[in-house]
Amino acid sequence: MVDARRFTTLREEVVVDAFHLSTLREGVVDARGFSTLRSSPLLPQLWAVGLCCFIGKEEMNIMPDLAISDMSIEAVNRFLADSLVGHLGMEILELGQGRVRGRMPVDRRTRQPQGALHGGASLAFAETLGGVGAAYFLDLERQFPVGVEINANHIRAVTSGYVVGVATALHIGKRTHVWEIKLFDDQERLTCASRFTQAIIDIGVG
Repeated sequence: MVDARRFTTLREEVVVDAFHLSTLREGVVDARGFSTLRSSPLLPQLWAVGLCCFIGKEEMNIMPDLAISDMSIEAVNRFLADSLVGHLGMEILELGQGRVRGRMPVDRRTRQPQGALHGGASLAFAETLGGVGAAYFLDLERQFPVGVEINANHIRAVTSGYVVGVATALHIGKRTHVWEIKLFDDQERLTCASRFTQAIIDIGVG
């Protein structure tokens, strides 16, 4: 990974939530109290790390070229690893125009106390697949996707093994993407069906 860009935070430690990236500007703190970054053009790089990025006081290195369509599957997974995506054991298996396939383990990280796959983990997985799929279409130096709405039907409980997710583009517009994500158990039975809408945000506007 090329060490080409650096950033520093305004506080010793902050959390940057992907849902708030569009509101972050230099010198501004949003209503939930997240510190902003000094270099707003780095927002797409932060988004691509995953649903959230934990930033320490020291400077961190950011991959300079985030053309998802030009990255290998291995590179995409390495880049997403240091985030919620890696913490829950998610991995991308296939990535192409309008379709993403991945898997997530059903284990102590993703189960609810009763032993079944947590619905929130299913939604996080669905949103990850849809977000990576949307990023495939974008020049992340100019635009990045943020989730605005997600819904899901939990159809079948899963207690072990993996769930495999397939995200398919339903609508690819200039300002919005709509993706359908279906999750399946090891017997290829449908466990969750989700629809995810994303807004496409321009960098450096406003």
